[in-house]
Amino acid sequence: GVRAPPLLPRTQGRGRRGPGARAAMARLVASVRHFLGALAPPRTRWRSTEECTATPGQTAFWQACLGGPPSPEGTAAAGSTLWALPASLALALAKAPPAPPGGAGSCAGSEAGLRVAILGAGERNEYAAGLHRHLGVGGLGELLAAVAGEEGPAVTFDVIGPEVPAAWSGRSECLGRHSVRHVRGLLHELPEDVEHHLCIALHAGFVVPRYRSDWRPTLRRLATHGARVVVTAYDVVEDAANREALEAAALEVGAAPALILQTGPSDCGALQGRAGLGKLHYAMTCSELPGVGPTRQATAFMSRQDAQRKVVDCIRGLAVAAAVRHGAV
Repeated sequence: GVRAPPLLPRTQGRGRRGPGARAAMARLVASVRHFLGALAPPRTRWRSTEECTATPGQTAFWQACLGGPPSPEGTAAAGSTLWALPASLALALAKAPPAPPGGAGSCAGSEAGLRVAILGAGERNEYAAGLHRHLGVGGLGELLAAVAGEEGPAVTFDVIGPEVPAAWSGRSECLGRHSVRHVRGLLHELPEDVEHHLCIALHAGFVVPRYRSDWRPTLRRLATHGARVVVTAYDVVEDAANREALEAAALEVGAAPALILQTGPSDCGALQGRAGLGKLHYAMTCSELPGVGPTRQATAFMSRQDAQRKVVDCIRGLAVAAAVRHGAV
């Protein structure tokens, strides 16, 4: 609790305070300011347009994916809001560390392969049936499998979060070479032996007051065990706050400093947004948390050009499949 400040000394006379009273008042004012400063939530919902202005890289990326003029009303701009989620997932997977050998079989076989945690998915966004319908997929699991693709390692996705729909919690899907498990809960509540090669946090808001108490123990666990973490944000302010939270978690558990592999505006960020909210997956930070104990070596990932090419191919393929499914082709 908060300790009550000591009573101010009484003064002689009406409306006058002696030196002791003035000093006590100054201490009280300073104490109150410090207390209110500790309670004040960090600034994580903005925002001026400068904090999420479309970058040349974003404009070029979405024109390559969807075509159309770069104007706010163009096909690329309008479509970027819809396709920002699968594009950001594909880009995050391109930043995964190498998978252990033996992970190219069916998901019905061994667990070997790449294990990826999807953190923060919720019913109103990633599980929204309307979004899946527009993307031409049957659900979040099918979208993840499509993004993972037919090349590369088999992936086991663990979708974890307190807003995972109750109807999906505990369900597992086998989708070709990949599998998807849905868990309603928090990552740090899982058994300690459950570890992931990559954690993708979608619009996590690590320091948003409403979610901060849930994220802190999760970040401590990731910082202790070591993990590669990719987190998206609505703008550069929130992106910087997420980066600082990752760095703070590593220091808090006594691990080696977090290695920031990428931060700032993402090529996959949406070109359109909403006032006071920002743009979907506008920014992205990728960090290697070394963990406590033997230093975890950060492994390289695709170059920006190779990753962009891979994501463009992915989105083009998904867009064509969606058009076919909707009878537009």
